[in-house]
Amino acid sequence: MFIIIFKTLKNKINEQIKTMKKLILPSCVFLWSVASLAQISQDKQMHYMAGGIINATVYMYIYNKTENRSKAFWYSLGASTVVGIGKEVRDDITYGNFDNKDLTATILGALTISTTFNIITRDKSKRKLRKLQSVASK
Repeated sequence: MFIIIFKTLKNKINEQIKTMKKLILPSCVFLWSVASLAQISQDKQMHYMAGGIINATVYMYIYNKTENRSKAFWYSLGASTVVGIGKEVRDDITYGNFDNKDLTATILGALTISTTFNIITRDKSKRKLRKLQSVASK
């Protein structure tokens, strides 16, 4: 019984990984289109895209390693924020200009992707798995 449950869970995880890989390009296109349609400077658009791309990469890595949506969400959002802060600190040292709006654009891009991926990785099969486990334990 446990082998069947394990195989079912493994297949669901593999399906989610395939789905996430398919979503990278559309997510980037979505980020680009949202940024380009708005009356936003090209610099802010680049920060938005960079935040989204960094976030997507870290989210997929963490989720594949831990299978934990919450960790993937927060770690990827944190990584994008740290990179954004690092970039602005470098700009402050180099050019004397720490731009809070650039940092906000980076974080918003990251938040867009984290939220999207978090919704996509919701797994209805966990409820089914719990039902199977409760039936197996009876």
